Amino acid sequence: MGNLLYLSFDAGSSLTKIIYGWIKADGKLFVKYLVMTPECLGLTAASASFLSDESGISLGLPEDNAWIRYSQNGDIFLLARMAVEYRARTHLKPLKLKTIVPKILGAIGAIAEKENLGEEIELVLGVLLPFNEINSKQELNNNLITRLDNFYFRDKKITVKLKKLKIVPEATGLAASYSIKHKKDFKQTNQSFLMLGHRNTSFLVFERGSFSRSKSSVTTSGFYDFIDIFREKVPGVEREDFLNMLETTAKINYDWQKKVFELENQTFNYDFVKLHDTGKSLDYLKNALKVSLNEYWSSSISSWMKGCLQPNIDVLWVCGGAAPFILPDIENEFSNIKIHRPRLEISDLILALGFKQYDCPTELIEQNLIERMLDVWGLFAASSNYYARQEVSA
Repeated sequence: MGNLLYLSFDAGSSLTKIIYGWIKADGKLFVKYLVMTPECLGLTAASASFLSDESGISLGLPEDNAWIRYSQNGDIFLLARMAVEYRARTHLKPLKLKTIVPKILGAIGAIAEKENLGEEIELVLGVLLPFNEINSKQELNNNLITRLDNFYFRDKKITVKLKKLKIVPEATGLAASYSIKHKKDFKQTNQSFLMLGHRNTSFLVFERGSFSRSKSSVTTSGFYDFIDIFREKVPGVEREDFLNMLETTAKINYDWQKKVFELENQTFNYDFVKLHDTGKSLDYLKNALKVSLNEYWSSSISSWMKGCLQPNIDVLWVCGGAAPFILPDIENEFSNIKIHRPRLEISDLILALGFKQYDCPTELIEQNLIERMLDVWGLFAASSNYYARQEVSA
């Protein structure tokens, strides 16, 4: 069989996030990341003949031109940019389980082409699912085993031998990475992980290292609810318009004593100029944003969190792409609980990707990707034995 690929997958509703890597000749684990937009569109096999590059040459990235099919002449699935080209839209209500298999296959195909891995791959795969979909993991397990055996990426056959598959609830990745580095503390305390995502919000509880299913929870309220509350107050604004006006800035510094990267002066701004067609004044837009965030917190998150937080919780981790927007409200309302933010995990990810403080891609900062990828990074670190490998190679 071919190369052994470690891959962890997070089918986010705003962005598909992937961490992958393989063992180099010197025995070290080479780690990279890939992001794809979340669209997925199924079409009949007849559409395949119209998918050739209209320019007559192929210059684009594999992940931007991704489409797969399960059999040589079967129906096709367009993914990410290709699906958008055919006017696909992201729908938030359907279960992630409905489209996750073609998305995983498309990511594997894109990586195989980008990294010249060949047509035969051995795979260690980790997948994050919402807590309310985790009961379907056996169904996903069976579908992946069947589909990975033979599939076609842009009509090139790929055969994958699945060496290991781990399907876990969202927020488990971050918990796993922390437990590996702080095993004693994790087993002696009760820790909760609040994952504030785009489509839903998860709350996982670990009591002295053991996952408590009965005390964990998920709500279908996500960051998109905040966006929709704002849209009700400012007609004509699409979700994409709102996301496009978000601006994230930060400075990455390396602490030579602690040997860690730190994000400093991280701010989240709104470029209201991009909403110039609304006919609303700047003061109106600012107030609408403030009121919308307050309504989102009060109606969707605050009361739900009060029902989740048990008196015996020692630590509350606040993470996910929407975390910075809600953090002030959490700190204010739950001041009696020790709140952690995943700062060292951010440093671990930057170091693993091999970046220095001056060459870290701007998209990791501007789109807050560095924080949005921490859960899938933690799952990758656990699945690939990243930390143990680092100790051996040190």
